[in-house]
Amino acid sequence: GKMFIIETHSEHIILKTQLLVKENPEIAEDVQIIFVERKKLRGSNKLTSTIHSIDIKKSGKLSEPFPDDFFDISYKLFSQL
Repeated sequence: GKMFIIETHSEHIILKTQLLVKENPEIAEDVQIIFVERKKLRGSNKLTSTIHSIDIKKSGKLSEPFPDDFFDISYKLFSQL
C-alpha cells in the first residue's frame, strides 16, 4: 500500500481523521499520529523534544490525549459533551 506523511498544526485535520476512522473502523490500524512536543528542560533554557505515538481507536478516540494547549477551547468544550 501507499504511505502518506502529513505534517499539520490543524486540529480540524486531526478531528476529521478521527471521524473517518470512526466511520471506517477497518482503517484504524493504518492511521497513526506522531506528535512532537517541545519543552524547556527544568532549570534550563535548553529545549528538548518528546515524541508521542498516538493511535486512533476504531471508535475514533485517541489512544492518549494531546497536550492541553494543542486544541483550542471549542474542542475542549466539545469533548466535555
